[in-house]
Amino acid sequence: MHQARTAHSCGSYPCDRTIEPGDLYVRHVAFPGEDGHEEGTRPWVIRECEPCVEKCSQWIRDRYGVPAHLGVKVVFDGQPGVIVGLHGGNVHVRLDDGRTVPVHPTWRMEYVEMAGAR
Repeated sequence: MHQARTAHSCGSYPCDRTIEPGDLYVRHVAFPGEDGHEEGTRPWVIRECEPCVEKCSQWIRDRYGVPAHLGVKVVFDGQPGVIVGLHGGNVHVRLDDGRTVPVHPTWRMEYVEMAGAR
């Protein structure tokens, strides 16, 4: 989670909230060529307000019966990492090698511990 220094619109559809200075939000970045951003030359940056992140994470927990929260340690496809985002029905995992990947909540995922979960 980041703390806003300036105002931003929440990028989660159909949210119409403004992320005000001091509010917490999650920042998603998709680079050209990545899944969902196959075209273009500049990264997409999406800021998502805390209520939208919580709503998405609750939906994922309810739908798939997994303990998906920001900060949860996981193992994806044999590689350790931590959940750094929840967006569009996927969990975004920052692997220990530095890559961040969007992953289906149950596909090759092992939820290790809840330390640091919000």
